[in-house]
Amino acid sequence: MYLWFRKQLKASIASSTYYGNVGLDEDKIFVSDGAKSDISRLQVLFGSNVTIAVQDPSYPDYVDSSVIMGQTAQFQKDMEKHGNIAYMRCTPENGFFPDLYMS
Repeated sequence: MYLWFRKQLKASIASSTYYGNVGLDEDKIFVSDGAKSDISRLQVLFGSNVTIAVQDPSYPDYVDSSVIMGQTAQFQKDMEKHGNIAYMRCTPENGFFPDLYMS
């Protein structure tokens, strides 16, 4: 029943008013329980020895899930940031789009 429902949901999304004119195939649609869960799953996939990047300001769960999973270094009180996280500033000055070439 679940697989039938998921197939029907994907077909409905692909043919909807919003996506119907772009030729989106049903097999290219990913249905999940939400972005917050997906972000955490991606972090698990990449392991704990990586540096992650988050937009700044950021939804708190993006940083918190990294802390809980042990992917961050110590909290830096003077900067109010965690180590092993690249905070990418999003401000009106940069059109709320971070510099993707930052080191």
